[in-house]
Amino acid sequence: MMGGITGVALSRVLTAYLQRTGTPAATFAGAAEISHSTMSALPRVAYPRKRIVDAIEQTIAAHPDGISAGPAPAGNRKIADALANSPPPARPAADAVARAAAEDRARQRRAAPVSLPVARPLAHAGLTPVERVQTLCVESPGELIAVVQRQWPQVWQRTLDAARSAGTLPGAMLVALIERGLEAEAS
Repeated sequence: MMGGITGVALSRVLTAYLQRTGTPAATFAGAAEISHSTMSALPRVAYPRKRIVDAIEQTIAAHPDGISAGPAPAGNRKIADALANSPPPARPAADAVARAAAEDRARQRRAAPVSLPVARPLAHAGLTPVERVQTLCVESPGELIAVVQRQWPQVWQRTLDAARSAGTLPGAMLVALIERGLEAEAS
């Protein structure tokens, strides 16, 4: 009946059948075991595949008066049987869930801002000049480097160059320079 038929012609035959019988397109697609999108794409296809033509032809021949919404079509029964006979979806083990929760809490702790105590001037006479500057100006030794980088970028660059040539860490070189400067100021 439909061998070598174009997509437009097949779509017209199918639309006429669906309108005449009152069969919903989704019900027909399930009975023919083809997707609804394949049916809606028929007018744009020059020549549909033989399997599609045969499926539509056989379904129309098997149900000349339309397809009732009664029992599920064969394609849907196959899916239902496969789902009924398949194992349940995998669930994570309780210890894996606990480990993941602990990792999340640790990640959140690491990401949380750290509040450092505010440095206060100490009355101790035993502090080195650098310790006095750090105590009076900044909250931590790391902040000392950040302050110098931000406020005196040329000084920081010279400190980096001196540290590289001396083979020391830039922070240690910065401390040595501050000590020398404060000692020179005191004398």
